[in-house]
Amino acid sequence: MFAEVVFDLAIETRFTYSIPDAWESVIVPGSRVLAPFGRKKITGYVVALSRHSERDQIFPIHEALDPLPAFSEDLLKLAEWIAEYYMAPLGQVLGAMLPPGMERHGEKLYVLKAAITDFEIKSLNKSKPVQSKILKALYVYKKLTLRQLVKKVGARNLIKNLDELLRSAVVEERDVISDQLANIRTDTWVRLSPLLLGDEERFVWATDELKKRAPKQADILFYLDEATRQSEDEEPFALRQAELLKITEAPYSALIALEKKNWIERIEREVIRDPYQRDYPRPNDVTLNDHQAQAVTAIAGTLRENNYYTWLLYGVTGSGKTQVYIESIRHTLALGKNAIVLVPEIALTPQAVERFKAHFGDQVAVLHSRMTMGERFDSWRKLQSGHFRIAIGARSAVFAPVQNLGLIVVDEEHEHTYKQQDNIPPYHARDAAIMRASFCKATVILGSATPSIESYYNATTQKYGLLKLPIRINDVPMPEVEVVNMREEYEKHTSEWQPILSRALRQRMKEELQHRRQAILFQNRRGYSSSVECFDCGHVAECPRCSIALTYHITGHRLRCHYCGFHQPMYSVCPQCDSLNILQQGIGTQKVEEQLRTSFPNAGVLRMDVDSTSAKGAHHRILEEFKNKNALILLGTQMVTKGLDFENVTVVGVISADTSLLLPDFRAGERTFQLLTQVAGRAGRKDKIGYVIIQTMHPDRAAIRHARQHDFISFFNEEISIRHDLLYPPFGRLVLIQIRSEDEQKAVELSGVFSDILAGEIKRYPDLASGVAQLGPTPAPIVKIRNYFRYHILLKVDKEADRSGSRIRSILRHTRKQVISRIPSGAEIRIDADPLSLL
Repeated sequence: MFAEVVFDLAIETRFTYSIPDAWESVIVPGSRVLAPFGRKKITGYVVALSRHSERDQIFPIHEALDPLPAFSEDLLKLAEWIAEYYMAPLGQVLGAMLPPGMERHGEKLYVLKAAITDFEIKSLNKSKPVQSKILKALYVYKKLTLRQLVKKVGARNLIKNLDELLRSAVVEERDVISDQLANIRTDTWVRLSPLLLGDEERFVWATDELKKRAPKQADILFYLDEATRQSEDEEPFALRQAELLKITEAPYSALIALEKKNWIERIEREVIRDPYQRDYPRPNDVTLNDHQAQAVTAIAGTLRENNYYTWLLYGVTGSGKTQVYIESIRHTLALGKNAIVLVPEIALTPQAVERFKAHFGDQVAVLHSRMTMGERFDSWRKLQSGHFRIAIGARSAVFAPVQNLGLIVVDEEHEHTYKQQDNIPPYHARDAAIMRASFCKATVILGSATPSIESYYNATTQKYGLLKLPIRINDVPMPEVEVVNMREEYEKHTSEWQPILSRALRQRMKEELQHRRQAILFQNRRGYSSSVECFDCGHVAECPRCSIALTYHITGHRLRCHYCGFHQPMYSVCPQCDSLNILQQGIGTQKVEEQLRTSFPNAGVLRMDVDSTSAKGAHHRILEEFKNKNALILLGTQMVTKGLDFENVTVVGVISADTSLLLPDFRAGERTFQLLTQVAGRAGRKDKIGYVIIQTMHPDRAAIRHARQHDFISFFNEEISIRHDLLYPPFGRLVLIQIRSEDEQKAVELSGVFSDILAGEIKRYPDLASGVAQLGPTPAPIVKIRNYFRYHILLKVDKEADRSGSRIRSILRHTRKQVISRIPSGAEIRIDADPLSLL
């Protein structure tokens, strides 16, 4: 039997291995295996089996790594679709589907073969100092890997000297297999032994013996006996060892002594690492309104049909979409099927977990990148085993190994965070969810108050079913929206003008805060000032690794790059001309926070951005403080615009609607409309009237005009017309080819070569060429990031000419193969299908 194996490497080749007889019953498509690759053994993924192979030299698989396949049939199909659609190596796609820490590989271990004395090691110091260091390290540490030797000895001349020691038989090289970093955690529990259980006479005799000479041992037995009598479980009562020692105030030695007497048993039990493990209050019974009930009925119908279907649930903010998700999951579980819920931001996970765990208890597992390796590993395993039936998480939770999948919910489906943009593969979790559902005949719910233009278009053309929730729960009115023209405000009220808080926003906040109501303020730019400029010579502090201005952060008084992490101290003297006239341009969340604390000193301000939420649990802590009214003002970046439901929030302020509106991207208007509508929806969620103040220099832009009226349909109609005329999605398909190199000239030359070959390949198909626009190569809008110069080639492909996009993908693959041998050292080509950002 033979297996086709792929590896988590940047190669698209499938390798054939023979399956040893001992592993034939275990290895199936989807299995993880350890297989020889070059001089190493590394983790690979079996994607197919065959009975015959035409290859002459075939190596055997070393071992299967798991008793069950890591990937179910639907996940394998999904991986193959992602690899084809996003033009990524299948092995890297499969690697991205697993939680971190599961990799295993073969490595060399070095040990002293011959007995050697400290004197002999020292005698080599002068003639062969590197060998002396190697021998000393092995003498002290007994065995070391090559990587460990590099750390102990240094890389200089290490291999040469190590080879000499191996040839002289002083050092021995052994092949070992590394353990995976993510492992099962266990805890020690203690219970009475069968010898004492149920034998009253023996128990009395044992404790009488211990009372005088070992009273702490007696205390342990008495406690376990009493707890066992009170326990209603069929299994004998057991308690965590640490807890038992704490309760009885007994030393560890007392347990060891009792175990030797065979009067207690110490057993290992698995510990499920769940950061969200706690008691959640039981939710109140909810009566669905007519619109919600109709939506749930429609969704339940497709669930029962056992066929793939996608619903777009378009509901205004506060309309009760989450309750529709919950009731739909209830129907899913009743049918014996399971569910996945995707949320766009890790910041939203605690609130989502609280809602779903309150309804479904311990059936819910959480998956996101802020969890520890062990926590993610436990959630993954328990989902795979069926212990958990519902997975909740951010983008990568679409790969959760949920068995018998019946429903996938994509909340806030329009969010750009569902698209992976910096790593391979550049997949979109919403589209991956739809494809996965199609492979396992499941139902998908795409929920949003501001659907993406593409999704709503698909609903209007019957590709998706459309469900609407047009009113808020309990008929709560939509918040009143006021747009403040900051240019007019400055001209009319120059003496009172503030660039951060307009008169209208200050007044509204003052009125509401006086009544202990709360406010959420949105500014989509972190830091204090977005740039630092010299007034005299115009010098702007720029990142040496990126073509972008450094942002001033008041915390630590540092200038920071938000693209690569570079930072340096803030200066008070211009490094170019020694001027003291240093201007801080732009407004970040830290500057807004400073102004809020000055204007409303007694209100309390919480800031929620990347800087304030870097620590584990910070999202939850900030939201809990706001929920408990420890602060009346919550300020943040995009984290505060979606999914938050606080009934005491009556004011929402948008500091500058222009931050996203003026980006050089065709989706800038759509994103701005979505952000404004979503953040406006945080106000007036229950029985209180909500007020929204949007500050802008461009009040006549479509995104702002329609957001003021909460009018998605009018915005969609205006935007879809523009998209049609310019052949942008959903009418055209975009592919972004990015050429990167630390040497700008290499990036320029390689982008030119790729562009010329690509143009030639497209011309070979006249019927396709007429529907393809090739733009570039041109420098990216931000030409340098992390020391890499980036050049872009953009393809716009008319869907009428290439409905599925398979033809243009085939051409791109063929072009890449022709160019691959001409890629200079340090350069790379990245292809992004359906890019969400052109920056």
